[in-house]
Amino acid sequence: MKKLLMLAVIATLFSSTAIAIDIAISTRAGWWAQGNADREMQEVVDMVTAVDVQTFTPATEDALAAWVVAHTGDGASDLLIMNGQFPDTIYAPGNSQADDSLAELFLDDGNCIINTGDYMFYVVNGAGTNATGGLQTMMDIPGVTMWDLGAAMVVTPEAAEITPSLVGGPITRPWHLDQLEGTDWEPELILRSDGGVGADPAIIINRVTGGRLGTFFQIADAEMDLRGEVISEWINNWYLKNVSDPSLAGDPNPDDEAVDVFRDEALSWSPGQFVATHNVYFGNSFDDVNAADASVQVGDGLGTTGLDVGRLDFGQSYFWRVDEVNGAPDFTVYNGNVWSFEVEPFSIPVSGITVTASSSFGESGPEKTIDGSGMADDLHGVGAADMWISGGVPATIEYAFDRAYRLHELWIWNSNQLIESFVGFGAKDVVIEHSLDGENWTVLDGVGPLAQATGTDGYAHNSTIDFGGATAQHVRLTVNSVQGIAPQASLSEVRFYYVPTFATRPNPASGATDVAPDTSLSWGRNGREADRHEVLIGSDPENLSSAATVNESILDTLALDLQLSQTYHWRVDEINDVMDPSTWEGTVWSFTTADTIVIDDMESYKDKEFFEIWATWADGFDDPANGSLAGGAAGIPETGIVHGGSQSLPMEYGIGAAAQSEATRTFDAPMDWTGHGV
Repeated sequence: MKKLLMLAVIATLFSSTAIAIDIAISTRAGWWAQGNADREMQEVVDMVTAVDVQTFTPATEDALAAWVVAHTGDGASDLLIMNGQFPDTIYAPGNSQADDSLAELFLDDGNCIINTGDYMFYVVNGAGTNATGGLQTMMDIPGVTMWDLGAAMVVTPEAAEITPSLVGGPITRPWHLDQLEGTDWEPELILRSDGGVGADPAIIINRVTGGRLGTFFQIADAEMDLRGEVISEWINNWYLKNVSDPSLAGDPNPDDEAVDVFRDEALSWSPGQFVATHNVYFGNSFDDVNAADASVQVGDGLGTTGLDVGRLDFGQSYFWRVDEVNGAPDFTVYNGNVWSFEVEPFSIPVSGITVTASSSFGESGPEKTIDGSGMADDLHGVGAADMWISGGVPATIEYAFDRAYRLHELWIWNSNQLIESFVGFGAKDVVIEHSLDGENWTVLDGVGPLAQATGTDGYAHNSTIDFGGATAQHVRLTVNSVQGIAPQASLSEVRFYYVPTFATRPNPASGATDVAPDTSLSWGRNGREADRHEVLIGSDPENLSSAATVNESILDTLALDLQLSQTYHWRVDEINDVMDPSTWEGTVWSFTTADTIVIDDMESYKDKEFFEIWATWADGFDDPANGSLAGGAAGIPETGIVHGGSQSLPMEYGIGAAAQSEATRTFDAPMDWTGHGV
């Protein structure tokens, strides 16, 4: 195997129990515009949602100091993000604090500080300047610097997975890795390198304290649009995954705090290091799961990293944890984190609705019952302009849906004016009918008098009509009497819920472009109770042809020979042999195929065993007659010179006295390059 020049990624962990990581951002900018810093840091807040992220402006740096104190000694590897100007509330100006600044105590506690913008730990104000001494004091390395090395930075193979948005480019004040030799500090993660000693973005770690320092674009406004996205990707894809206890289970599926989870979803997780077996606790009580109560233990000594706990209850929140158990001789148990998720609801609201009424009064038209006016957190107000008021009684109001639905319930917020209690505009005796075509109507049985509204702000719906799964595209309410003496009828809001009988979550996503013509079509969620799935496809959305009827939620398109540069439309009709109707016509989705067929994707190569570029492209490494090296001397993809994407195949040739230089790839199976209209 080749001796490759590799930049090691080492995840070293310093706590024996997993404690929630918190993140703070000081938005005070140095060497780049404050407005740009505010924008990029807001992107971090928006993209990093798994942990608590707090921002501190230049006006709230006393509060930042309190955050640093609270997160020093808490047992977690918390993260502090700087924007080029270091706040003097955690590091006094003039570089007067050698070892006892709040910032250095935080760092020496095993936490992490990263910087984007100006020179790291550079404090400038009227009381003095820390300048380069700030970095030297924080790292306890006399003479360490970050001045310009004058070389462009090239993306490393690690960055392709961790920070896919990162591209090569210049940097002004990078790490000088040669200055770390013989110290307690060493590189832990390098995302861009100049091929020598310069690195940025990069993370270094103190092997004694566990503290980490990182730089992300120590440059002025150049590359400013990359900062928020790349920092967020690093946090989500590396920091939160690596800076936790390796003994614990991780990567829960369903994701922690996930919603709309499929009711037949099985649990799975990634194992901790050196684990032998897993104990699993699962239930709808946080306290029971957190206490590892025997009543909620569903797995004891499992040898696998997955568990089917059976069909889950609609709309129910569940809690679960996985305790990792070492093997002999100690059988140490590592208590896992408590995760949670919420199962899909039984029914969801209909959104595509139009409404008409037999009469209306003033601006209080029938559309007020479906537009959310007057609503806040599902509670209605008292404004008459936010309700439908008829011109008389009896009165009808009719709702037409964009398609037929299997209806579950109708929620009704009755008329809720302040005078409701003594005038009574609210609908009382109501006949409800449903129809598929808007002409032939069926009366819904069992509809009693509607409840009267409270006539106060914050009114919750208090009438629920059960449709029992009736299939309808139209619903009509006829109000025959009201709650009091009012000569007009009124409703505040209505909401129809339906059982999701249609396939959803298409892959490719509807509207996707540059799709490989041999891509399989799939959908993430079957229609409720579907037995089979008929997939239809074509170039005309109004004239789709049946491709196949399948039992699984995926269709192999190889036999369809989809053409390049073509837009296709497709839908999935759900077939049920028991329910009526037996077939539910799906939504029409679309995708556009790519202009070319990919023969070899250079983006697929990684600097890891079996994925190296030289392991696929055979060169002259051990053949004196062949003077080539695939991947160059380092054996890695090129990231600076590319036609598209982020990687290409570099070749060194003419090495030694070889008569020829070539690299070849042999495909395991023959490829047909004549299909798809080529």
